[in-house]
Amino acid sequence: MVKIVTVKTKAYQDQKPGTSGLRKRVKVFQSSSNYAENFIQSIISTVEPAQRQEATLVVGGDGRFYMKEAIQLIVRIAAANGIGRLVIGQNGILSTPAVSCIIRKIKAIGGIILTASHNPGGPNGDFGIKFNISNGGPAPEAITDKIFQISKTIEEYAICPDLHVDLGVLGKQQFDLENKFKPFTVEIVDSVEAYATMLRNIFDFNALKELLSGPNRLKIRIDAMHGVVGPYVKKILCEELGAPANSAVNCVPLEDFGGHHPDPNLTYAADLVETMKTGEHDFGAAFDGDGDRNMILGKHGFFVNPSDSVAVIAANIFSIPYFQQTGVRGFARSMPTSGALDRVANATKIALYETPTGWKFFGNLMDASKLSLCGEESFGTGSDHIREKDGLWAVLAWLSILATRKQSVEDILKDHWQKYGRNFFTRYDYEEVEAEGANKMMKELEALISDRSFVGKQFPVGDKVYTVEKIDNFEYSDPVDGSISRNQGLRLLFADGSRIIFRLSGTGSAGATIRLYIDSYEKDLAKIYQDPQELLPNQSSRAKTSLGSIESVGNKLEDAEADVEAPLFQAVQRLSTMRETGVRSLGPEDALEKEMAIHSSTIAWKIPWTEEPDRKTEAQNCPASKSQELTKLNLKGRYNDGVCTFLSSIFHFTDNSIYGSLTLCQGFVVPVLDAANQSARQKNTFFEESKWTLTETDYREIFSKSPKGNGTYDFDFNAVKLEIEDKNEKP
Repeated sequence: MVKIVTVKTKAYQDQKPGTSGLRKRVKVFQSSSNYAENFIQSIISTVEPAQRQEATLVVGGDGRFYMKEAIQLIVRIAAANGIGRLVIGQNGILSTPAVSCIIRKIKAIGGIILTASHNPGGPNGDFGIKFNISNGGPAPEAITDKIFQISKTIEEYAICPDLHVDLGVLGKQQFDLENKFKPFTVEIVDSVEAYATMLRNIFDFNALKELLSGPNRLKIRIDAMHGVVGPYVKKILCEELGAPANSAVNCVPLEDFGGHHPDPNLTYAADLVETMKTGEHDFGAAFDGDGDRNMILGKHGFFVNPSDSVAVIAANIFSIPYFQQTGVRGFARSMPTSGALDRVANATKIALYETPTGWKFFGNLMDASKLSLCGEESFGTGSDHIREKDGLWAVLAWLSILATRKQSVEDILKDHWQKYGRNFFTRYDYEEVEAEGANKMMKELEALISDRSFVGKQFPVGDKVYTVEKIDNFEYSDPVDGSISRNQGLRLLFADGSRIIFRLSGTGSAGATIRLYIDSYEKDLAKIYQDPQELLPNQSSRAKTSLGSIESVGNKLEDAEADVEAPLFQAVQRLSTMRETGVRSLGPEDALEKEMAIHSSTIAWKIPWTEEPDRKTEAQNCPASKSQELTKLNLKGRYNDGVCTFLSSIFHFTDNSIYGSLTLCQGFVVPVLDAANQSARQKNTFFEESKWTLTETDYREIFSKSPKGNGTYDFDFNAVKLEIEDKNEKP
């Protein structure tokens, strides 16, 4: 007989679920007393007590650090609260799409997913707890708000402290609990099979097997990034569809994702990009930690923008047998996603819905039979087969199109652009900024752009003129239940369909994230094949246009000459001072690189106070959460007769290291530590030559001995004779 106990607890005020659940640093869950227990109890408390005995919850996660401990907590708390049955993936492993699939298949009341999606893992990474409802989709705001309210007032939770489940053994395990009439059941299921069966009913596996293993097979390269989708890729693509085993890499789920960031984009999936550039593979794909996001690449590393990806699938939707059977009810995209899907919807006379960011908004439309295919610019694509975005589904959709069209990925995209025009799209992220400052900036920006005189303004950029047609703060009225979601992002809409968007994101684990989106439509066939950074307003003209003023975060303020643009740009410029970047390790034998940072104009560095053999490990052990912000270092100097001001230069001290970031007002980055070292014999202001191993006292002396006594220095960069190479690197 398993004992049930009630534990007194203290409520937390910060457990508000974001777009996809509660995400925090692992250390928050580990070091804050009953932090995970409180939130799990708050989720289960939303289920009426009378419904719990017959209820089933699906539980699984992406394999990240702290997942197994959290699953055992869920088991103990669910049992104590009268939940009748849990269905858990073997070893706790279930992709987010698989959880949605199983919830719908077995008619569970919902599921708890242990993931922080594409956020980094490991002891110093992130962890998350997400609740999905009975339709298999993320809990809507009405439920997440209820969870949050309970979490703020919770005083106790129920738990079976002695209950332990073996997650590695398939089958049912039953437990007799005190004061319960029925045993508590835990069923451990194969992590892949239910999901694989679903895909067999959606796609033509015979055609896909011929494509991947036939005499003229398509050569693919799949990177699971040590996330949850690895076992699914091995089982479905390799074992069942016949792709060679070496087609799939990094397929073993790891608690820290192999020390990498499990985000399928050009930056974090750089190994895949480089492999694809060799031309040895025809098709490449990568997935995030929990398997719901995807990145598609063609031969020679041809990148498929996620907004284009969903548009191409829409234009070729009947290459997928599932849609031949169900028909197409509607398309949808999140508001920040480019308008590429809109062009297909208009051409095919299929309804198009524009929703706030968050897959839960698509779920309502799907449940009402209004939506078949949808996507988000953040590498999320899916359909009404489940109520989550689905990375592997998107890959099979693309493979189905390749099997039907018998063209390369690049040729399919180019044909698409010729028919529909092209939306050039880019996104700037400003992560872990101070929340109060971010909200203030958004309010100031909204006040500036709300001036009605701004509508109708024309801004020439090269041979193109952008005419402001509408400015608003996006508001969504759900056509199914009538609910209204306000303040979903500031939009500047232009007459040709181009857009600029500012949005606060809710997927981070700390602080706030501001996202800036640029969506420029081009129908001129002579321009649709250009590089996005070439066709978007060039750097010299950005601050002189509405579009450019907003895009030019980090450019010279004095370039914003027009009365209307200048205050707008000045408000946007605040972003430059809020960006907190990652760190990279440097040491005595390392040369500081002169680099181009087109998007943020920010560099970051880390220098150990003592020389360590493994500085990479040391860098990982010095997260910002442990650091102390000492002061701001303001630097002014001249480079090639242009004033460059370091808007933000924040140094952090830890027990054994210093690291920080510099943000410039101009569009190039100067490694100031390198500049100081080269000019040491001339200026004796910073470091003595080759004095790399420094103490905290050394650094504090740097600040105290500055000309103004506050860390402010003036540099003449021409005297240093730095050679800055403008690489025009693509983001």
